[in-house]
Amino acid sequence: MTSGESSTQTMPGTGRPSVRSTINFAQQADRSSASVFDMNTWQWTNMSLRGVDVPVFDARPINDELDLDVDGYRVFSHTSSVADSLDLAELDRDYHVQVGAFIKELTGARDVMPARDGLVVRHGERSGIHTGPRTDGNGERRLVQQPARFAHLDYTASSAEVFMGRVLAAEQREVAPYSRFAVFQTWRATSAPPQDNLLAVANGTTVDPDDVITFTTRMGDTAVGMPEVQARVVEHNPSQQWNYFSGMTIDEILVFKGWDSDSSRCGGLAHTAVDDPSAPEDAMPRSSVEARFFAFFE
Repeated sequence: MTSGESSTQTMPGTGRPSVRSTINFAQQADRSSASVFDMNTWQWTNMSLRGVDVPVFDARPINDELDLDVDGYRVFSHTSSVADSLDLAELDRDYHVQVGAFIKELTGARDVMPARDGLVVRHGERSGIHTGPRTDGNGERRLVQQPARFAHLDYTASSAEVFMGRVLAAEQREVAPYSRFAVFQTWRATSAPPQDNLLAVANGTTVDPDDVITFTTRMGDTAVGMPEVQARVVEHNPSQQWNYFSGMTIDEILVFKGWDSDSSRCGGLAHTAVDDPSAPEDAMPRSSVEARFFAFFE
């Protein structure tokens, strides 16, 4: 992904700063055939992307107005004693507990469980840090990855159910009958601001369902332990409003909706990594930690 203009601009009529950055969207596709992204055999991939230069607005000024069930995202103050750990076993053990307790309090969910295969540490390309599968203390494979650079949603109705089953099996738990379940995804910058690369999210009220295409990712033998899984990719639409949070610190956490079984609420948020062209050339390369949680409600 390449960056656009190098200056911070202001969104007309709102006073909200913005930057221009290139986001990779799905090409307008023939929806009569299934879209496939094959991570192992590229020639079997029939999904193509195109870069579009778009404004990405700073959501700091409106953070207090955001609602997880409407807009689908918000930043909160939250401290973790292990957030900057590079020990994936420690993160799996302690970070999940610390953030899971916060998600339970925040949402009022009766039960909250971590999706352990959704624990990801990411380092920007400029860091020079090797990325790829790692093994934690339990012999489970986790991923240390570079930022994901295309507009996507991680869940569909069917894949959310599949992953929920995997979570319950991994935790060796059963849940009492529930009226609703939701997936909450979390993102935390572990590098000091300003970062050269950030997570951008599209406000949930601005993405038309017709902009979203279900695709199948064929993964083979990966840390997720599933040969393939469904997700969603996004076509560009000028009405979409993409947002980021400037100056994020390690004591903040971005919470956004991955899925919600209640169709009256935001059912997932499109997101992608974006470069911040306003960052100085010597900005610290982005590092971050992500975790996902399944929440069950009475």
